[in-house]
Amino acid sequence: MKTTLTSPFNGKTIVLELGREISFKTKQNLINYLREQQANISYVLTASTDYILVTNNIDSYKTRRAKQLGLPLVNVDFVYECQHLPPDHSPIDINKFIIKSVEDQ
Repeated sequence: MKTTLTSPFNGKTIVLELGREISFKTKQNLINYLREQQANISYVLTASTDYILVTNNIDSYKTRRAKQLGLPLVNVDFVYECQHLPPDHSPIDINKFIIKSVEDQ
């Protein structure tokens, strides 16, 4: 995959909070793709985190803390959609993938 300055992940700090339904290999592919897109993968949630990528039905300390900090929980499907987007296509609206509460998942 080519990295572009228009990548929605470029320069973003992302924490992954993925469920057990995501295999180790899939997680590694996801991390590799995000790094190719110039994202910073963090394992520590801080106020400077841009996104928390989550799968369905995740309710953890990190997701609750992210809510307290006002950080967006973004469904991992957003990354998959971006991966399959043709290079000349307009960007995908991230707001469609933001989870407002656990019930929204």
